[in-house]
Amino acid sequence: MSEIRLIAMDLDGTLLNDQGTVSEENRKALALAREKGVITAACSGRYVENVSLIFMDNGLSGPIIGSNGAQASDVPLGSMIFRHFIAPDKAARIRETLDEMGTNYFIFADRLIVSNLDGAHHHSEISMGSRILSQTQVRFTHGPAAVDEAIGRGIYKFYICNNGELDDTREILAQIPGTVVTRSTPWNLEMMAEGVDKGTGLSELAAWLHIPMSRVMAFGDQENDLPMLLSAGMGVAMGNAEKQVLARAPYQTLPNTEDGVAAFIRKVIL
Repeated sequence: MSEIRLIAMDLDGTLLNDQGTVSEENRKALALAREKGVITAACSGRYVENVSLIFMDNGLSGPIIGSNGAQASDVPLGSMIFRHFIAPDKAARIRETLDEMGTNYFIFADRLIVSNLDGAHHHSEISMGSRILSQTQVRFTHGPAAVDEAIGRGIYKFYICNNGELDDTREILAQIPGTVVTRSTPWNLEMMAEGVDKGTGLSELAAWLHIPMSRVMAFGDQENDLPMLLSAGMGVAMGNAEKQVLARAPYQTLPNTEDGVAAFIRKVIL
């Protein structure tokens, strides 16, 4: 294996432990990797601004890929490297289909997070909403009129969260051309523009950094992580990963609750 020059990490279930924090062991290992000249990056389903604050709070640095590869910034709250929006006509069709099915959803647009329900709030709005608004200018809005506003903007991702059986919903949504459907947990669905996933996002970032994918290490645990685990030179599934991820990822490490990211970095890089 060529010398690793870029490490890309999913957050939930990967870099973050079950308390939603970065352990001291993971922080130390990433700091030592950076001292060796390795670039550390996030590659998350969360939106860039949310991930940026998590990186900053934990003393981490490096590029941020968000919304499953639909957007990326050069550093936390930095300049955008790329943006990939769902075509407006496709976004309108997704919205119409979801409304017809009575499905709850969130829209992640450019500096705008929208819930189709007046009483539904995204977890980042609950945990750090005022801070996100003041530091990143991302707004949270709710209800059908807010969805109307979002449809007219650049939309990165739809997030569907019925907390029930979603296989039938996925089958219907998968028929909408120009889009792609994935999961970041067994209880949700996420839709982006066709050709957008964590693998394409990571490849685009690596090209921007002039780093070949053979020198990229990636960590993940869910279905939406598989494209980057299979495209990276060293794709690593967490020990707590979904069965399909464990079966297909080339490498495996300890669970996120046992500092699996740090363990693998120390073994291979340090």
